[in-house]
Amino acid sequence: MVLANLFLSTDIQFEIAHCNFKLRDEESDNDEKFVQDFAKNNKVSFHTRVFNTMEFANEKGLSLQMAARELRYDWFFQLMVKHKFDFLAIAHHQDDEYETVLFNLMKGTGISGLTGWEGKKDQIIRPLLFTNRSEILDFAKENNVQWREDLSNASTKYTRNKIRHKIVPVIKEINPGYLETYRATKIRLVENERLLTKALENFFDRAVFKRGSDLFISFDIPKISVLVVFCFFHRIFSSGYCFFFISHFS
Repeated sequence: MVLANLFLSTDIQFEIAHCNFKLRDEESDNDEKFVQDFAKNNKVSFHTRVFNTMEFANEKGLSLQMAARELRYDWFFQLMVKHKFDFLAIAHHQDDEYETVLFNLMKGTGISGLTGWEGKKDQIIRPLLFTNRSEILDFAKENNVQWREDLSNASTKYTRNKIRHKIVPVIKEINPGYLETYRATKIRLVENERLLTKALENFFDRAVFKRGSDLFISFDIPKISVLVVFCFFHRIFSSGYCFFFISHFS
């Protein structure tokens, strides 16, 4: 709702898309009506869709959170194609990003899983990634922005909520500036990933040659030894993989 109000204060043309996942019965319907009324009162075009999220999750063997994510993004991109929208704006903020990084770290990840999100990636933009949950709530209260709280956010049965309510408070106690610390670390990780990727691309350009067909590849053996080392470290420090399909040595 803060993001929608910020857009209202600009000349940016935008529309609102709302997903009703039918996971909280009447509460879900009330959320939908709340957003629809906001759009109507502010003369903003409104799109909504009801999903049978539980059935979809069972069919696909997904958690409810992953099922809802897949459903909404598929629909969002359908809307973008149909209405020729330029961007999909999502209200993720720094706390969301930090929780995602912790989640990735617990599952196992490489550099790309530790660098969080980009403010803009292809058609997805995250205008609030510069700020955090506390600042957003302060802005909402100071500017009388109305919102509805998803009651499931307080439940710890979901992994992300456990991270938010059980783990992050302990981290904050140890380091109150944990978000700033992560942002600084993220910058270093992004630069490291770019360096490794660029170095690997350069070595491939120098040591791997195609001759007429993609099935016929030559390798410069003296250079390939260095390439293997870089590939090894790149595999360790990022989520990328290195595959060698050798058909001929020169």
